[in-house]
Amino acid sequence: MVVEEIKRDIIHGHLEAGEKLITEKELSDCLAAGHPAIREALRITEEQGWIRLRFGKGAYVMGNFRIFEKSLSYLQGERVLELLAYEISRLEKEGEGK
Repeated sequence: MVVEEIKRDIIHGHLEAGEKLITEKELSDCLAAGHPAIREALRITEEQGWIRLRFGKGAYVMGNFRIFEKSLSYLQGERVLELLAYEISRLEKEGEGK
């Protein structure tokens, strides 16, 4: 789910090309995930070409045409259904809190 959350933020423009992601600790707090899960998600996201990890400097959103291509293929793939289900669930929970 952490990988999907990072991809979603890139696709929806919450993270822009060249932008530095928040720290592992901040990601862990925001996403309620342990540090090992965050590190693994960052590794996977880098392997898939969405971000670039720089030792001692953090993670940065890739800033080239590959992200555009990945975003398009991602949105066209089966994962979009998974994303929509997640968003609907999140909005329902948000609505219950009001």
